[in-house]
Amino acid sequence: MKPGTQARLRLVLFEHVATDEVAVLLNGVTLKKDLVDPKWKDARIFSPAPQPETVTPGWLVKDLKDQKLTRLGFSVPVGVLKRGENAIAIAVDRKGPFKKAVKVEKVELHLK
Repeated sequence: MKPGTQARLRLVLFEHVATDEVAVLLNGVTLKKDLVDPKWKDARIFSPAPQPETVTPGWLVKDLKDQKLTRLGFSVPVGVLKRGENAIAIAVDRKGPFKKAVKVEKVELHLK
């Protein structure tokens, strides 16, 4: 990774609701959320069913209409990423009594 590389972090959450406040820190720096897509679909995520050990083209979710995923996007400031190990922390503050916890299904870092 070259110094000054721009990046975006994407989270895909299961059981996320609009009132959930999600905070993400990357290497101790709070990232700014700039995208919330509560209708996100992903044929490689099987929630609420268990995820198979590997997802090959034959193991894709065929009926996505009942999938309840939310995609969140965060801008990553230049200079936050470093060569080697990078640490991410995710916190969800929920308002009200909920029976199910939010699950992190996928974390992606896109370098530009």
